[in-house]
Amino acid sequence: MVKMIKPLSDNEMREDVFNFLNGRFEEIPRAYRILARRPEVMFKFVDFRDEIMRKGILNPKLKELIAVKVSEVNKCDACYAIHKKKLGDVEFEFDEKTEVVLDFAEKVAINKGMMM
Repeated sequence: MVKMIKPLSDNEMREDVFNFLNGRFEEIPRAYRILARRPEVMFKFVDFRDEIMRKGILNPKLKELIAVKVSEVNKCDACYAIHKKKLGDVEFEFDEKTEVVLDFAEKVAINKGMMM
């Protein structure tokens, strides 16, 4: 049985961690409240996440769609909610490229990064 990790409340967080997260989010997501238990890991995760979402070959909207798809596959409700919220209520028309990218992301997530 997996033991659930309790997220930290605002008062339980280190001050620098709270100020950092409070400056990034309207409401600090549960996942970040859990990561705040290990600030060194949380800060590295944030750097990693920011680097992935930086402008590049894929546009930011497509990156969020990929994050939603991977969150779905991994059954991570917290991540799903965060990425879905970032997309907003915008309707998307998926072209063939988008469908292929999302299908690939789903397969990678299902196979835990292993492509055969």
